[in-house]
Amino acid sequence: MGGDMQKAGDFLASVAGRMKMVKGSCEEHGEADVLVRLDRPDWYCPVCLDRKTKEEEENYLKNQRVGWMLEGAKIPSRFFGQRFMVRSEEHAAVKHQVAAFRDFVVQQGGWASLVLTGITGTGKSLLACELLESMIRKRAVSGRYVTAGGMISEIQATYSSDTRSQEEEIAKFSAYDLLIVDEADAIPQKDGAPSANALLLMNEIYNRRYSNGRATVTISNQLFETLNHFLGDRIFSRINQNMYQCAHTWADERRAA
Repeated sequence: MGGDMQKAGDFLASVAGRMKMVKGSCEEHGEADVLVRLDRPDWYCPVCLDRKTKEEEENYLKNQRVGWMLEGAKIPSRFFGQRFMVRSEEHAAVKHQVAAFRDFVVQQGGWASLVLTGITGTGKSLLACELLESMIRKRAVSGRYVTAGGMISEIQATYSSDTRSQEEEIAKFSAYDLLIVDEADAIPQKDGAPSANALLLMNEIYNRRYSNGRATVTISNQLFETLNHFLGDRIFSRINQNMYQCAHTWADERRAA
């Protein structure tokens, strides 16, 4: 024991021999005496240093949280980090609508509906994913991109699972701050119409999001006026409230390329 105390004393003496007390003054926090190393004698304000350290810790935790949220959002790799390029007045118009939707969600909150319609290859999914990625990075919101068919499949997969329940999956999709439902018109069909179970699950998710004020993006290749045929009157009614509509009326740009 005595040997250990002697070693500790020698260590402290060694450290003390390399340190000195320095007096200085901060315009904001006044004078202070701080202990500095002899080879780094610059004075620092302990209050400013503490604040800077806390800010760095908070930024680190925020960046970690944003990273987890981006991973959980499941944005397709072909859209991740990409931007919807404005090359026409029509492009600018839909971009403006998305910005208005974003501002409503950020400033007022509550239920809001962004509906993007148009044929394939017109940038609907890209525009929606750009919005989701931006809101996660800048606002740290929770969000998810999913196709309607994929969402239904995830829920129905619980029917044969011992570890997940249908209710847990419905609650998951209902709780995201922002949910993008792509290919909303392509939910599982039966006899040429949406299957009863698929439509029931879609209704439940949209209804919970509507009731709890969770903003939702709906994407379809169909005309807006025909969406009630694919989504049912209940969902169609809800997406009409506080709605921001983006009609992508131009040609398939993938084919043009």
